[in-house]
Amino acid sequence: MKKRTILVAAIAILAASTLAALTVRRVHARRFERNIALVHDGMTEREVVALLGRTSDQHRPCWAVNQRCSFDYVYPMPSTFLGYWVISFDRSGKVIDKDDWYSP
Repeated sequence: MKKRTILVAAIAILAASTLAALTVRRVHARRFERNIALVHDGMTEREVVALLGRTSDQHRPCWAVNQRCSFDYVYPMPSTFLGYWVISFDRSGKVIDKDDWYSP
């Protein structure tokens, strides 16, 4: 009887922690999607970081062929594992482009 109680408790804890992790991921995804829509041309790098957080993926030079581009911030899309948001900045640190990119 004691083994059964421990097994049921372990399964309940595993189910609860899985549900909590999925809920946190969904809340993060919704907040990110809401905030990425607010990013527009002319925003400063600081404003973008305040909305979306720091990214560990920064590209110098830019991925794009835009001559005005100095660097890109690349954010993974939380709702898919194949997509990225690429935000391009000019030399003064202002947004000049925002594009979604999907891996083939």
